[in-house]
Amino acid sequence: MAHRYCGNCGQELNPEHRFCPNCGKPVHETARVSTPEADVPVPPPPLQDEGTAASSTQDQGTGPKEWWQTPLGKAVGIFVAVFAVIAILANLAGGEDTNSQAPKLKDKQEAKKTPKQGSGGQDTIAKPKLVVSSPSESITVTTGSINVEGKVTPAGSDVTVNGQTITPYDDNGSFKQLYILDMGENILKITATNGSKQVEYSRVVTRKLSEKEIAAKKAEEKAAEAKAAKEAAAKKAAEEAAAKKAAEEASKPSFGDGAYQVGKDIQPGTYRTRESLSGCYYERLSGFSGELNEILANGVTDAPAIIAIKPTDAGFQSQGCGTWTKDLSAITESKTSFREGAYIVGTDIEPGTYRNSGSSGCYYERLSDFTGDMNSIIANGVTDAPAVVTIAPTDAGFQSSDCGTWSKLE
Repeated sequence: MAHRYCGNCGQELNPEHRFCPNCGKPVHETARVSTPEADVPVPPPPLQDEGTAASSTQDQGTGPKEWWQTPLGKAVGIFVAVFAVIAILANLAGGEDTNSQAPKLKDKQEAKKTPKQGSGGQDTIAKPKLVVSSPSESITVTTGSINVEGKVTPAGSDVTVNGQTITPYDDNGSFKQLYILDMGENILKITATNGSKQVEYSRVVTRKLSEKEIAAKKAEEKAAEAKAAKEAAAKKAAEEAAAKKAAEEASKPSFGDGAYQVGKDIQPGTYRTRESLSGCYYERLSGFSGELNEILANGVTDAPAIIAIKPTDAGFQSQGCGTWTKDLSAITESKTSFREGAYIVGTDIEPGTYRNSGSSGCYYERLSDFTGDMNSIIANGVTDAPAVVTIAPTDAGFQSSDCGTWSKLE
């Protein structure tokens, strides 16, 4: 069975259609019938009278199912769309004009801070040009500082060297700044800034020692080495001396109060007490019977004492004297001024003429040895007034009690 369709848009047509329901074309102009041989145009409808025409017009009005599918509906739709686009564009243009005529104060302030913009919103501020004439390249120097010199355009651009601001000294943008160098490698970053634009150059300046500085450093190192060697030698000598003294002290026998056999408990020799102790009593013995005739020599003192024990002595005893030692080193702070006690001439005191400060019951004696025997006394004296005595270089010692202070006469 043959079907009718619109030759304009291909819409299938029913027998009652007078206009194409899709494109609105009159069916008598565009209708086609599909046949196996070819498409055959549909003949136009026959002429009608007025009543028939009115009926036909009414039928045509009911032809398309939707009004916007008709040519008139489509034309109206296009007109409305164009009108809507024009209204939107006009509204946008009016809003931009209103904003441009009445900007807020804050926007004005921000506009002052914003770099100048050209057409299209592009930044029109010129990028600074920086020429660094010194140092013109990475170099090695022997000086402690270097001048950073150059020129910047525009002249109002900010120039910094490693963050330190440099102010151009003329209207042409020339600048010069002294930069202190560290020993070794120094990286100089020279930056020019104009608004939002910036340019940066880097230079590497290596500082090394000059020949004069190298010579001075070597001399300083040599002096330091010599000083260290001297200090080390002095320290070693002091340690050796201390060790020797300690060894000597350890080798010097000592003993405290009590009775001792000579040759068994203690060895013969000269001993002394190095401190003042009140009521010190000591005696050399020929035996231990306790008889008075066994006392070879004795002494009572509140000051330091000295005693020479002979190999022939049987024993020695003391009470309240403290420690007896063979350490016969000096016990006086001054060799020309001393108080009561027993002293070694040449070690504790100097030979010479002395005067005492005076005291009641003063006793003194010059000694040829420290055995305590009567024949060891070279000279002696007892006085309640100031006395003068000359101690000879050949004297072994000098001893006094209750005489005050002895001072050497010039």
